[in-house]
Amino acid sequence: MKKNYEILKGLPSYGKMYIPITNFENEKYSEGYVVRFFKKDGTDWVTNFGKGWSNYSNVFEFCYLCV
Repeated sequence: MKKNYEILKGLPSYGKMYIPITNFENEKYSEGYVVRFFKKDGTDWVTNFGKGWSNYSNVFEFCYLCV
């Protein structure tokens, strides 16, 4: 089964701007947990999750249409 995401070691140096997801304004440009998501149409997008209060980070896939 093909994964719908890829965990990156850092922010891409070229391409479209990443989407910052953080609770703190000053972390928008700080590297955190970087993930590339792949859409069904073949395109992708990168997000940079801000760091939390612990070192734990993970990606969970779920299907809301699955029974």
